[in-house]
Amino acid sequence: MASHRERDRAVYFGQSKGPLREYIPGFAALSRGQGYTNATINSRLRLVRALDRWMQKRRVRIEGLNEERFRQFFRDHRKRHKVNCSDDANLRSLLTYLREAKVVGPPVFRDQTTPIDQLQADFADHLREQRGLRPATLEQYLFHTRRFLLGRFGNGALRLGELNSQDIVQCVLG
Repeated sequence: MASHRERDRAVYFGQSKGPLREYIPGFAALSRGQGYTNATINSRLRLVRALDRWMQKRRVRIEGLNEERFRQFFRDHRKRHKVNCSDDANLRSLLTYLREAKVVGPPVFRDQTTPIDQLQADFADHLREQRGLRPATLEQYLFHTRRFLLGRFGNGALRLGELNSQDIVQCVLG
């Protein structure tokens, strides 16, 4: 069994020098507390360090971090790196962490909630309250349901009554 020192060394391998550097250890501790494995934490931190370098290069202050900046980062990051399907969820988790630490301001809400957004919000409430899912698991469920719904309905109307087992098989098999 690995000692705390070995775990920490594995998690913090690779230092950052950008605006996120002082928040990375706390995000790692949060991830560990949420039950992530060291391998997953290291993967999350590699992504956060890449974001940190990107922010430093573009002189983005931490206060300017938001969902739009993530979209810009991913657009650049995808050009040179393989993107993991959990990257978006991992950065949303970072943003939530930074907002709870009062480092980043609240999201700017646009009154453009889509039917998928509303369905996912209701589903998240159900999973959290009725199923007692942990945040990490909840993020993964929401990622996959959004992918499924967008693949099946696109940006059109949600016609849930039309869903069938073949839709699920197609989604799973890709």
